[in-house]
This record gives sequence, C-alpha cells and structure tokens, in this order.
Amino acid sequence: MDFEAFLILLVPLGFIGFIAFIIIYASRIAKKRAADILAIAQEKGYSYQSDDKNDEKMYMQYSFFRLFTSGRNRKASNIISFQEGNKTITFFDYRYTTGSGKNKSTHLSTNIIIHQQNLHFPHFFIRRQVAVFDFLGKMFGGQDINYDEDEEFSKAFVLQGQDEEQTRKCFSRSENRFPFLIFEDQNVTFEAKEQYFHYRHEGYISVDKLPEIVQQVQDLVSSLEV
Repeated sequence: MDFEAFLILLVPLGFIGFIAFIIIYASRIAKKRAADILAIAQEKGYSYQSDDKNDEKMYMQYSFFRLFTSGRNRKASNIISFQEGNKTITFFDYRYTTGSGKNKSTHLSTNIIIHQQNLHFPHFFIRRQVAVFDFLGKMFGGQDINYDEDEEFSKAFVLQGQDEEQTRKCFSRSENRFPFLIFEDQNVTFEAKEQYFHYRHEGYISVDKLPEIVQQVQDLVSSLEV
C-alpha cells in the first residue's frame, strides 16, 4: 500500500475511532452518574430505579405536564422516590428526541416532581423570560401574567395559566414569588396542576448539587401552599 492510499484509508478509520471514543466516554459518564445517584439513594434509604421499567407508566401518570408530550424515544432514568412529611418526591433524569436528519436533537433534563395531597394548584407554567422573543410574543397576544408591585419577578419570568385569575391569585403574595428568584439565571421551568408540582432543568445537574436543588424545590412548594 502506497502512502497516498494509506492516507485515504486513515481518514475514515480516524473518524470511526473518534466516534467510538465519544460513545465509550459518554457511556462511562452515564454509568458513573447512575452509580453516584444510586449511592445517594442507598445512603438516605430512598427507592431507586435505573430506568422506567414500564415506559408508558410515567408518561401516562404525568401526561398533563408539557415535558411528557414532547418528542419521541422518551426515557426516564435514575429514578429516586421518597417521602418527606406529606410530600412524595420523585427525582429523575429524562431524555427525548425531536426532529430528524440534520435537524435531529436529543434533549436532556433533570426533573423533580412533588405530589402533595392537600395542594390544589391551578394549572400554571413558569419559564425564564427571553427579552426580545417575549416582547414580540406579547405584541401578538402571548400570555404573561405580571405583577406591577414586583417588577423583578415579572421581568425574570413568564407566568402562564389556564385560569388566569386563579393563577394570579396563587402568586398574589410576595412570599409566593420571592423563592423563584434564586432560579432566575438558570435554564429551568416550573409547572403545576392540582396536587403536582414539576421542576425541570435543561441538561443534567451535577450529582453533588442534587440534595441542595431538591431542598430548594421543596421550599418553593411550601411557599405556594394556600
């Protein structure tokens, strides 16, 4: 084999090797994350599942949340469940796919769902405000519930609700809104309906930060108890 032929062969082999390296590296990262989350569950005595054995169970149970109506190839993993007082708290990683071909994207998120029997939330959704996008959205009738007395919250987040009056009432006190401000620089969304509250963080949160985040989300729910 001459040198030119060797170079021609080397390019695809190098590409294949690079792809193989990425796959192996990603697999190792995923296994380490799973092991670290399992260790937390075992240390605290929480229930743990590596993935959703019945793939449709979680999607059916929480089908009213936006996350579970998006994309395809949906998969929940590293599922932790535990009781904290009158709350049932479920933590999980989640991934799904949108688009196809060159436009295909895989979306990863860290999620916490809190179920509390004595809560009766209106169905609301909160996300970070994107200045230009949301300014144009309002011009075309996009919903954003604002509070004149709380400019900081209103500028930081878009608040939407199926029942606008009940949603506005849910956040009527400053004590209801203030705890959300610790998340204003994070790529997160919040959604609630009846007895359920859902926190979603785009991308996976590092394992060492999980206990702190779970506590912060519990504090959010406590601040909304009405």
